[in-house]
Amino acid sequence: MPCILAIDDNQDNLVTISVLLKLLIPNSDVITASSGEEGIHKAIIERPDTILLDIHMPGMDGFETCRELKKIEATAFIPVIMLTAVRTDSKSRVRALDIGADAFLTKPIDEAALAAQVRAMLRIKKAEDRLRDENAHLEELVKERVADLSQANAQLVREMEERKQAEQEKKKLEQQLIHAQKLESVGRLAGGIAHEFNNMLSIILGYSEMMQEDMTRTDPNYPKVIEISAAAKRSADLTEQLLAFARKQTACPRILDLNETVSRMMNMLRRLLREDIRLNFLPHDDPGLVKIDPIQLDQILVNLCINAGDAINGAGQISIATEHVTIDEPQFEQDSDLPAGRYVKLSVRDTGCGMDKNIIPNIFEPFFTTKESAHGSGLGLSTVYGIVRQNNGSLYVSSEPGKGSTFTILLPEHKKPDGPDASDCDHKVPDRKNATILLVEDEKALLDLGRQMLEQMGYSVLWTHSPKEALDIAAGHPDQIQLLITDVIMPEMNGYDLAVALKKKHPHIQCLYVSGYPEEVLSANKILEEGTHFLPKPYRKEDLKRVLENFF
Repeated sequence: MPCILAIDDNQDNLVTISVLLKLLIPNSDVITASSGEEGIHKAIIERPDTILLDIHMPGMDGFETCRELKKIEATAFIPVIMLTAVRTDSKSRVRALDIGADAFLTKPIDEAALAAQVRAMLRIKKAEDRLRDENAHLEELVKERVADLSQANAQLVREMEERKQAEQEKKKLEQQLIHAQKLESVGRLAGGIAHEFNNMLSIILGYSEMMQEDMTRTDPNYPKVIEISAAAKRSADLTEQLLAFARKQTACPRILDLNETVSRMMNMLRRLLREDIRLNFLPHDDPGLVKIDPIQLDQILVNLCINAGDAINGAGQISIATEHVTIDEPQFEQDSDLPAGRYVKLSVRDTGCGMDKNIIPNIFEPFFTTKESAHGSGLGLSTVYGIVRQNNGSLYVSSEPGKGSTFTILLPEHKKPDGPDASDCDHKVPDRKNATILLVEDEKALLDLGRQMLEQMGYSVLWTHSPKEALDIAAGHPDQIQLLITDVIMPEMNGYDLAVALKKKHPHIQCLYVSGYPEEVLSANKILEEGTHFLPKPYRKEDLKRVLENFF
């Protein structure tokens, strides 16, 4: 019995079409829908043999309804005949056919034309169904034949498989080596450009900020300066992301509100996903605080959301949720070494294809991927795993084929620091008239910028581009120098050695290091050891001012 779906917002038209179809197509089953949305829903459930679709409807019109029907796998091959009494021009006819309609008829309906078109569509649908059945039957026969041949040549296959596995293992090791070399190359490139790029961005950010201070909001150039500053800030963020990808960023753990951080990332995460994937955030009222580098938390969210998006074929949904949990004993095999205590839970759940239980133990291994070779490096989940473990947390996954996956992260809860927030304190302006700062920077433009910033803040500044000259200045200065602000990597002497040498003349001098180099360079120069003060480039005047409040 052929099934025909009629979609029209006019109930009288639906009644007329139903009666007419039953007369023209004996034994046909006619179902109706009064809107595009209802029609799509019924088409998915009922799987009709043909669809009659009115074009002029409120809300989702016939064009949009047809386009959506052709996108959905379950309805893509159902023939669509479009009907209209309004859009009868040739342009509308061409448009209908372009978006996937199989026929175009105008109202009032010609019974003979309608009967001919419907019968033709039914024959086409029947032929397509028969062809699919025959193809499935042929595929089954081929599978059976292949199975027979495989069984007959089992011994030969085993021998060839052993050799093939050995070759694949060799190839896999070679590919991993190439991946590692590529990543190392990216890391070297990132580290190489980061220093020079951050120096230039410091100059742009610093002077644009100082120009803003000298302008009024009514100045015609004020919006231009704001745009320059914003572009420089975005460029600084891009540099930081490049270093993060190469795992060379300087880790600066902070106590964060997980809800605030995820909320801030939502717009960016949505831009990383296809339009047919909906991203939801389900925040707990008070999930607790975590201590982690914000950039690392961003990496976790980006990698998990991209991985979830890749697992979804067609339309789907990704949900990010936060929660506060207390663990008395391990609940999952993956967190068997997790101490009992209070934790903040971050979960990312998708409606994708899911994973077989045999795959799950391997997904956090570097270079392991189920994607095609051109998609994905196999490092996303291993990066997430490394970050979580680095921050004393646990990561586990639950998944079944066809039921999506849920990645759950547990991070230790951190209490809010004792004392009032800095924003609630009644800060006293420090007495800077007697504070002398020695500024050492081998980049002349940065040296001039730093001097101007410090003088505007009220400090007395001694400055030089040379570490050796800095020693001479300190030796000849009759009064106490309270603070040394120095670049780390300089031609004559690095910043750490300069600070050590200065302490011989000024034992009470404190030191603030500034640099745009990646973490590995700073670690090698003892800059990231506990107790040292460090300000990464590029920095704004407000950043410098905030850091200096730790000294005065």
